[in-house]
Amino acid sequence: MSSSNSRGLLSSASTRVLMNGAFVELIYNRRGLRQGDPLSPLLFDTVMDVLHLMFEWAAYVGVLTELSASGFRHRTSMYVDDVVTFIRPTEEQVALASYILGCEVASFPFKYLGLPLGLRKVTTTQLQPIMDSAASRLPPWCAKLLNRGGRTILVQSTLSAIPVHTMMSLDIPSKVVEALHKICRAFLWKGRQEVKGGHCLVAWDKVTLPKDLGGLGILNLRLLNLALRCWWA
Repeated sequence: MSSSNSRGLLSSASTRVLMNGAFVELIYNRRGLRQGDPLSPLLFDTVMDVLHLMFEWAAYVGVLTELSASGFRHRTSMYVDDVVTFIRPTEEQVALASYILGCEVASFPFKYLGLPLGLRKVTTTQLQPIMDSAASRLPPWCAKLLNRGGRTILVQSTLSAIPVHTMMSLDIPSKVVEALHKICRAFLWKGRQEVKGGHCLVAWDKVTLPKDLGGLGILNLRLLNLALRCWWA
């Protein structure tokens, strides 16, 4: 595409943002980068650095209060194109932000991007949908028609992948991890949702070892949870 055509595409395009179920006014694009442009991440980082410094300055001049008396500072958490800013506003500031942005003021616990968020550690009950999702995948697969190699691939590609989104942000309770391992173990050995210990030919700790160490390469979800959360460190 020639440079003149690119300029024409950008200058004639417009954008509308859906906020709380209603479209805002048209935004006419005059400059910017096309999707997938290698400069996009650098531009995003530049803007986010400025945003972070703005919050730091607001805290320094007293516009925003400190997060706590123990030395925690305001911080902005970024992942891909999502930005979460942690502040400690007053009631007046919350009301003002709610009015300007046209959004509701909610209380914990609530869901964000499908994740249960609260002031305390997530509970097994809150993560029950993950276990239900894993169990619901089993009936349509007709496990009796699959050999053990086929079931192994489904455990690796699907069952082990279901909790990944949640594990990237939350410390999953041991009961949830064990329940997911139980579903994977039962499907692998017998193609069912539950099995007895005598049906398991190899200990699960050995099954989850890498193939070059004698295992099947199935993920250990507890270690996976730890590794994914280290991404934020």
